[in-house]
Amino acid sequence: MVADVESSMMEEDGFQEEEVPFSQVLAFLTKPTKNRRDPRSIRMAAVSSALLETVEEKLGGKEMMNNSSLLAAGLFAATLNALNGTLSQDASSQTALESPQIPLLEILLVVTPYVSTSNPGLFTSQFGLFSRTLRSLITTAMTMTESCVMETADELGGMNALIR
Repeated sequence: MVADVESSMMEEDGFQEEEVPFSQVLAFLTKPTKNRRDPRSIRMAAVSSALLETVEEKLGGKEMMNNSSLLAAGLFAATLNALNGTLSQDASSQTALESPQIPLLEILLVVTPYVSTSNPGLFTSQFGLFSRTLRSLITTAMTMTESCVMETADELGGMNALIR
């Protein structure tokens, strides 16, 4: 799915990765793809919109939302905190695979390059939490039993979706 996000964004607009402005990345994340019934893009749009509302509240309004480096940093921090919050739940349950971890990881993948270049101090200061969160996610995935679902019917959960 992450590759789908990046490749479809590049295909639709014909941009190279370093040429894509952050505002266009946000528009892509918050609006479902051309196939409006695709559950993955709907879920990604819902999670992205919720995170952006949180960032807007923390930044103090829409006027601060125009600063793309502040917005990227806020979205990175909100996504990382949300992802960390999903991991502190019961790691042994299969509901962990149905939580918003997958879209959060996809958002984190898309936002991280913008934060690491525009706000390296934030990226460096959050690196401990970032590393701990990813290690916890890997540990959770490794402790899943063999009875764990490899793929759900809607392809939104399961081990395969987490690995993607």
